[in-house]
Amino acid sequence: YFIDSSTSDLMKYNFSAGGPSAVDGGGITATAVSGVADYDGDGQKDIVYLDGSQTVSWWNGTQTQSTGKSVAGENNFQYWIGGTAGPEVEKYEDGTWTDLSGKNNAPTNSIYSGTETRSGYFLGGGGGEVTKWDGSFTELTGGPANQVRSLSSNKTHLLATAGTSVYTYSLQSGTWTDHGGVESGPSIYSSAHSYGSDQVGDYWLVGHGRTGGDPKARVSKFDGTGFTRINDPVFGNPVRKIGFNGTHYIGGGGGGNIGIYDGSDWSQPNTDNPITNNGKTIYSIEWGTVDGDSFWLVGGGGYLIKIQENGTVTDLGKPTGSTIYSIEYKASSEKFFIGDGSGNVLKYDSGGLTDTGNTNFGNSLRTLIYNPASAVKKIGDPSDLDNNGEVEVPIVNGNSNLALVPDSGSMNTIDSSYEKAKNSPLGTVDRTGNPSKEIIHINSNSDTLYLSDLSGNEQPVERNDGTSVTGVDQSPGISAGSISNSIPILKINGQSVLNRGGQGLKPGNWTMITATYNASTGTAELYFNSTLTESKSTGLGTVNSNSQDFKIANGKLNTSIDEVKAYNKSLSSKKIEKMFFNGSDGQFDGSYNSSTIKPQGKKSWNNIALDANISAETSLSATVYSLDSSNNTLNTENIAVSDGLNNYSISGLENSKRAKFSFDGYSTDIKDAWEIFGTDLHYEESFLVGNNTDEPFSRQHKFNISATARGADSDDQFQDCTAYYHTDRFTGYSSVENGGGTPSSLNKAFGDSETASCNATISRDLFGVSYPDYDQITFKFNFTDNDGYTKTTENRTKNLPNNQPQINNTDREVSGLDHEFNFSAVGYDRDQGSSEIQSCTVYAEDGDSNTNTIGSLNTSYGGTDQASCNATITDSPTGFSVGESIQVYAEFTDVAGATKSSSIYSETIPNHDPTVESGPKLEKASGEHAFNVSAVGSDSDSDSTEINSCTVYAEDGDGNTEIITGSGPLNQNFGTSDQASCNTSISNSITNFTVGESITVNVKFSDKHGAETQNATGTQEIPNEAPNKPTDINMSYFLSNKEDLNHLLDHTPEINWTNPDDPEGDEITVKAYTGSSPSPAQLDNQTNSSNKLTLGQNIGLNDGTTYNVSLKACDQYACSNYTTNIEFTMNEEPSINSVSLNDSSPTGNDIVDLEANITDNQDSIKWTNFTVYNKTAGTKIYNNRNGSLNEGLWNSDSFKVLAGNTYNWSLDTSDGYQTSSNTGTFSV
Repeated sequence: YFIDSSTSDLMKYNFSAGGPSAVDGGGITATAVSGVADYDGDGQKDIVYLDGSQTVSWWNGTQTQSTGKSVAGENNFQYWIGGTAGPEVEKYEDGTWTDLSGKNNAPTNSIYSGTETRSGYFLGGGGGEVTKWDGSFTELTGGPANQVRSLSSNKTHLLATAGTSVYTYSLQSGTWTDHGGVESGPSIYSSAHSYGSDQVGDYWLVGHGRTGGDPKARVSKFDGTGFTRINDPVFGNPVRKIGFNGTHYIGGGGGGNIGIYDGSDWSQPNTDNPITNNGKTIYSIEWGTVDGDSFWLVGGGGYLIKIQENGTVTDLGKPTGSTIYSIEYKASSEKFFIGDGSGNVLKYDSGGLTDTGNTNFGNSLRTLIYNPASAVKKIGDPSDLDNNGEVEVPIVNGNSNLALVPDSGSMNTIDSSYEKAKNSPLGTVDRTGNPSKEIIHINSNSDTLYLSDLSGNEQPVERNDGTSVTGVDQSPGISAGSISNSIPILKINGQSVLNRGGQGLKPGNWTMITATYNASTGTAELYFNSTLTESKSTGLGTVNSNSQDFKIANGKLNTSIDEVKAYNKSLSSKKIEKMFFNGSDGQFDGSYNSSTIKPQGKKSWNNIALDANISAETSLSATVYSLDSSNNTLNTENIAVSDGLNNYSISGLENSKRAKFSFDGYSTDIKDAWEIFGTDLHYEESFLVGNNTDEPFSRQHKFNISATARGADSDDQFQDCTAYYHTDRFTGYSSVENGGGTPSSLNKAFGDSETASCNATISRDLFGVSYPDYDQITFKFNFTDNDGYTKTTENRTKNLPNNQPQINNTDREVSGLDHEFNFSAVGYDRDQGSSEIQSCTVYAEDGDSNTNTIGSLNTSYGGTDQASCNATITDSPTGFSVGESIQVYAEFTDVAGATKSSSIYSETIPNHDPTVESGPKLEKASGEHAFNVSAVGSDSDSDSTEINSCTVYAEDGDGNTEIITGSGPLNQNFGTSDQASCNTSISNSITNFTVGESITVNVKFSDKHGAETQNATGTQEIPNEAPNKPTDINMSYFLSNKEDLNHLLDHTPEINWTNPDDPEGDEITVKAYTGSSPSPAQLDNQTNSSNKLTLGQNIGLNDGTTYNVSLKACDQYACSNYTTNIEFTMNEEPSINSVSLNDSSPTGNDIVDLEANITDNQDSIKWTNFTVYNKTAGTKIYNNRNGSLNEGLWNSDSFKVLAGNTYNWSLDTSDGYQTSSNTGTFSV
């Protein structure tokens, strides 16, 4: 029977007909199927199901019937709740909004947030008000003190953010917890929970601000107890809303910033969207699916956008003129509801974005909540769970409580506590053996498998180790039952080899279960009582030893358990049969509760009373032997023993002194002798050898012995008893009393009024030897009654015990130095203290069969009964080497030769990694383009020879690597005994390494066992030192006698120097820089082959200008500093600016003179010479030389000119360094 997914019709599949069909021709609507049973008790099978109204119903083959009992409960939510800033609260169901604001305890403050759980809706408001709606309003007092900006929930708690704090509310206990805030105390705005996501973990994400600094946004994880700030998100302003879709969180903040968090890092969706572009604050985010398209719907300002998980954004426009404050999704109809600041409600589904026309709200709609809590819970198989003769259906009702639904009468709610079963599948099982069954279900608060009885008592279903079964999926079904009656009986080396098989335990009866295993044949056998029920060849061989607890049923069986024994041998079937009939103590009890043989009061031996507990299917026969005082048989009679206390008339006993019984052919070893002292006195012997329970001799070489006697004459018939003993070292018996030890003592108050006991202690001290341990002691008792009759027990033997040494603890410690580890064990001896332990040996063995024995004993270790054994395991013993795994254990031996070995432990002879103690130190090498590398390594295991190589890796930034390795760079004699140094040089001679290139150097040391240090790193450029500066710079050497440095006449003057040297011997080029500034920067000339240069080559030297020249020496990589400037000035010759006659149009016989304008910007005029020639006559008519002459206008002497003649004139003037000349012609 099943439900058609498209029509919800109850269907059946007929395997004979080979096809499905609707039950009763169709029209029976079902939401869940229970199963087939005679539900109404009419003798006919019914199909039990939940109908469309969540009512338990059944179809009896001809018609449908209903119990009339709906399992929905009051928590059938599945409607919308809206909350506004009014405050207003309204419910939307079946297309209608209903105002809830007038109900008792409705919110009184503006509503800002909301969430839902299985138990109802929760609204957060101003002033810290949190209100629950589950059909009525309840204020959750004792919580936040400030406006509740956000509410979110997981399975067990609400989380509220208010002010600067986070509060949680337990849905189980109904209490609030204030967790405070994040560090520095900023305001907290938003939260969301991951609901145990495998991808991001199980925690809340809370969005908050930042106290001081930018950005203003921060996001932290909250695990229920504390906060952990995660990577700063992609927000500039506080995160106002956070959503979660099962794998990713999404956060929206002020300014329109949006980020997606995958549990480790943030990413941003497409920022080209209207919310981000317009800087709108985001108040609403919700994840959902419409037509197979899954996305977040995000509201910011009045804008609405869709964001896929991969960050793709779709603009849905600005559907409302008001801010979008709330979005909620209903999965069953793939529909979003959207609430805005004006109280409008919009819808987004497969038909797109539409206005619902619902404008009931008169205020800003701050929260919309839809609760998908389904009334359709789970239903179990119909059966007579409470053993009342009627079939019931187990269900989880709408209140998440377990209940039993009969076909008529009241529904029995089993558990009314909060949400114990949730939407749990159900199974039923008879787990405890009680008449009623139990229900298996899942506890919703912890996803734990639970077992509930019909009284509401429940407990977690546990594994064998006592841990609960958690993490159970709510969706699949639960089947509880047994496919066989088998339970594990015996495990060999972890494998279950014997099971109970088909034969079950019988309630109210004792069963002797025996499991045997024969390692030589690998055969395991299982006996119930004395019958072999299973034999199995396992092929497992020898049983492994282990230190696990020996467990009987592990507390899981509702049984009584008695007489548990474990043997170190495989019992034969005959031995098992004898044990079954004789019992574990040798008396006749076996599978029977008791067997007591006793006379009937103080009468004759003609009647014997036997008390036996015999199961109905078991028969028991007994043979009674009548014996005389010499144990000769007088008569034999067979009787059939019946269950209970019965009298048996036996002939031939009246003249006997002794009777012996054999049951089913097995004679008992105890309670087999009856002896008569006089008329009706009898003696009963029971023997006990062992430690006295009041004062066990756990530390001494001794044991207690005791025997009991029983008579029928009087309460005080026994007067004396004596214990006798001897060992193989002595002949005859000695009494304990006469032997100087603890005397035997008679206890008349033992047992009933006719019984007395004799007790003694046998100890080593009685024998006068130091260590008679393990000697076999033979002993017996003699009782005497008040008539002088005596009775001596049979001889018994027991070895005088020596408790072997025991191991208290062991320890292994790897040394921080050298190739060694320490092993220690602590032994103790319960007999005589630590002095009892005489020696210890530590056995160390590698995997190559090399064994070494070492160890030293410290008897003063710890308490008086302890001694320690200590050894150091190194690589020096024969065959041992570093890195080998050594099996090691200690063996203690006491003075009696008893030994005890510790467990075997494995430890590796250690090798400690060498370390880089210092370096690498990088220093320039003298006289070359190289730097030296040095590092110091150390190894704590041995001396410096332990380090057998070092490696230097040199790498430039272009992927070129030089590796220098081996023993070449290694100096094992460096520093202290455990140090070695690594030294080499890195230069530009290495291929592709160039001067000035930055080289990264890694140094690694290796020891002779292959262990390496971590890389030690340094960085250094391949060096170059610049040449020295030129010296002895001189320009005067090349001057003429007419020049000085302030008056140079040559426009290509020379300069010389003494050539410098280069530290690395590189070729040197001397460069001259000339310029009119104090720091000339223009290269004038250079040479690499001389010590002089001509200046003025790349720069023109102008008259009257002062210049500076400086030299520097350069190799191909760098230059020296400039030399000190030499200043020089190019001489400026006098300037004849103009020469003219004082008469511009002279005539014959006129007296004229010449006027000249002469200047010198550098010096004064030293002399002038003015000459006039009559060109026509060919005669000099005037010559005048003057000395020092001031600059400026100069007039010559007057001279007369003749008409018709032409005159030439010349003017020479000098500043003392250079002469300037000018000529001219005039006619008269």
